[in-house]
Amino acid sequence: MSHASESPDDNTQVLNDLKLQAQKHAEASVQAQAELEQAQRAVELALHRQEAMELEEAARKAEEELQIYEAELYAKKKRMSFTTQLQKKINSFRDTSNSIISTSDSDSKHEQTVLSEADQFPILRHGAVVSLQSRASGRHLRINSDDMTVDGNGDDVNDYACKFIIHRIGKTIKLQSRDNQINWIAISRQTGQVGVVQTQTPDDPTSSDNEDCNLLIQSVILKPYFCFKSEPRGHLGVLPNGMMKNAFKTLKGKHARFHVKNWNVEQAEGIKEEEEEHADM
Repeated sequence: MSHASESPDDNTQVLNDLKLQAQKHAEASVQAQAELEQAQRAVELALHRQEAMELEEAARKAEEELQIYEAELYAKKKRMSFTTQLQKKINSFRDTSNSIISTSDSDSKHEQTVLSEADQFPILRHGAVVSLQSRASGRHLRINSDDMTVDGNGDDVNDYACKFIIHRIGKTIKLQSRDNQINWIAISRQTGQVGVVQTQTPDDPTSSDNEDCNLLIQSVILKPYFCFKSEPRGHLGVLPNGMMKNAFKTLKGKHARFHVKNWNVEQAEGIKEEEEEHADM
């Protein structure tokens, strides 16, 4: 049995098919190489972006630390530059007190010292009704009675909740809401958060026992602004958006400064003279 030999046309067709297959493999190889290079570039770009984000975060933290350092350095320089002047004022007030009171009467001495200290900041006298305008937000400190929160977004004309009655002993004050007199501004000694303390009645003595309500008056060079220091550290502070700032993170900068407006209201009803009650403190 004989086999027919392949014709030249059949060989040509096979050769063409092989060439076509080789061309397709070559094109597939080129495409695969291109996709591989594209994937490698995407990986490199992602790595660069991650590095850029890490560098940006590090730069942000460094900037925050620098701002804190500069603020602390500025405060330290100011304290040092005014130590002599402050000491002169203290000596002057002490001499005035000693010239008025009897040296044999210790109770009278203490009372006169309290009055002498109060003369330093008459706008914050005991019983005065004031509003505190934040330098950071441009608006006023207030207690929101609906949810018992504190913010710096009050309006001293239309928002009666931003007025406070001053309770003062020496250079320490407490801020009692003029709108609802059972509410008092308080700063937690544990967390530094600003909030509200409530008493049973406006003249409830338990408010005087709550150390979270104590604020130490501090004047600043840029008058008529004041700062109010909390214990154990920090200050009453407002952010530019009107939200309260944690006292432990608030120095004596812009966030801690308040312009005090005295509303020239006579001694508020129900306010007792605390100087006599605390003469032995």
